[in-house]
Amino acid sequence: MTNIDHITTAPTHTSPVYQGLRSRLRRNAAVALAAGSGLTLIWMLTGGGTFWPVWAWIGLGGALAADAGLRLALRTPPGMPRWIAIGTVACAVLAGVEIAVWAFAGGGYFWPMWALLILAAALIVRTRAVASA
Repeated sequence: MTNIDHITTAPTHTSPVYQGLRSRLRRNAAVALAAGSGLTLIWMLTGGGTFWPVWAWIGLGGALAADAGLRLALRTPPGMPRWIAIGTVACAVLAGVEIAVWAFAGGGYFWPMWALLILAAALIVRTRAVASA
């Protein structure tokens, strides 16, 4: 199996690819939880103040969301629908991270709307291009 085969073939629940994704997601979640908890503990032991570990939590959460989303996207039938699912996951994760950064940075002017509009437009163009092919 080549490195790209997992994108072009449909994994089953018993396939090594599917089992590998499941175990990787569990392992990554445990590492993210340990890292985030460690940073939160350091924050608490150094006197608290502004909750700076939130930035690490956002990054760790984005990485886990991308990992879980990829796992779901790989369940899509092989071919172009799978590539659309992977693109949708990427756009959704980027949108979530940008909105979280905006919210934890204090809100105000909703600047993520520009990136969200560009992501949505790119996703629509890609989907239509694939549908017409």
